[in-house]
Amino acid sequence: MIPDLKEFDPPHQATLSKYHFNGELYVIKFYDSEPPTQREIRFLEAAANISVEVKGYVRNQKRAVIGFAMPFLDKIEPSRLTLDEKVGIFRQIRELIPRLHDRHKIIHGDITLSNMLLDRGVVKLCDYGCAAWMSETKYPTAFSMRWCSPYRLGSNPDINPRRLIPEEDIYASAITVWELFVAENPYGPYVSQDDEFQLWDKIVEGLTVDVDRIEQEDARRYVEECLRIKECDNTDR
Repeated sequence: MIPDLKEFDPPHQATLSKYHFNGELYVIKFYDSEPPTQREIRFLEAAANISVEVKGYVRNQKRAVIGFAMPFLDKIEPSRLTLDEKVGIFRQIRELIPRLHDRHKIIHGDITLSNMLLDRGVVKLCDYGCAAWMSETKYPTAFSMRWCSPYRLGSNPDINPRRLIPEEDIYASAITVWELFVAENPYGPYVSQDDEFQLWDKIVEGLTVDVDRIEQEDARRYVEECLRIKECDNTDR
């Protein structure tokens, strides 16, 4: 563990910074208050064997924990990976989600390729800011739209809020595996806010990624199976 860090001013929102200590590089994530910090730390520590390790804490002048340190790990960059490397990462992703749900009783809530890092080739989950315990009811207020299922996007959170369910991680893992093999942003280069709103509606109406672009058979079958979450019961569960 690195020593408690105190030299950071509390941010106004979740923030990431790099930190060097004893020749090692770390990433510091910190919030504007203690409750969200402690909540994410609990998720990370509960799923320690499949998550990025917490290596230290950031405290404010009142000794409240407002951040934590993680090792600086490698991003997954599909365009730089060989097919064999992609297959290896896919097989890890395929095992990660069931382990997170069945063993650790956690719903991640924001499964994307950017929320997975490589620790000497081993995939580690990070960013549990949207996560929930299986035993609790949580209504998400933030999510990564391109990885969301029609279940999530097809409701008005002010009128008919839908709680976070495990199947959303499964659906998002399909989009993530597609991104891994195709090495493109899901649904193409939508860039403007108007484009994003149109894409939102199209996903609700049934638009999904082109599964046939995945040449590896096991990965293609996995994505096809996981995308069936869009056919689940969309009533409030």
